[in-house]
Amino acid sequence: MSALLHAVDSGRTVPQRSLPQYARLTPLGSARRHIVIADSAGLLAAARFLTLTNVPVELYLLVDPGMALPSLSVVSCCVDAPVLAETIRHVVRGAKIGARFYISGSSVFVAQTDALLKACGLRDDEIQAEVCIGTTQPVFCVHCRTLTAGLAPGPIHCLGCGLSLAIREHFSHRIGAYLGVCINAETPAEPINGQEV
Repeated sequence: MSALLHAVDSGRTVPQRSLPQYARLTPLGSARRHIVIADSAGLLAAARFLTLTNVPVELYLLVDPGMALPSLSVVSCCVDAPVLAETIRHVVRGAKIGARFYISGSSVFVAQTDALLKACGLRDDEIQAEVCIGTTQPVFCVHCRTLTAGLAPGPIHCLGCGLSLAIREHFSHRIGAYLGVCINAETPAEPINGQEV
């Protein structure tokens, strides 16, 4: 996975600008209000965050129907992403100076929620995010524009066109996915041997 975080340029390691860099959620000392938004994959990170601050924390969750929740003080628990998005828009409209937003979950959830918060007018310094390791990464097929879940470094098979895709070291913040390109473009019908590209 470290190959996804850095590229080699003239013998030195240079951080990739198109790849998201995440650390563990940490309460910002200047915050007067902590608002945590998590999906099922981010529940443990959200629970860990709650233990790190004495300031009240508001927790908004997107979870699978019927999922057992740990004993957390949840403000809103949604099973539908559009409902959570509207709830978050309402929270942002009512937020005052000093509110900070924290996102934890799958990479798709984090990218979409980050984009939503920025569309609502929040700045980077008002948002922290943590992608929970072990979740699959969204891969956007540049050939048929289909999103397929996969694990880096790949290869994966596109659900839309069936091509074998290599996962590129580029994360599109607009799409919320890594880019996948055909491994064997000259002969796409030939099966791949399962080796990393």
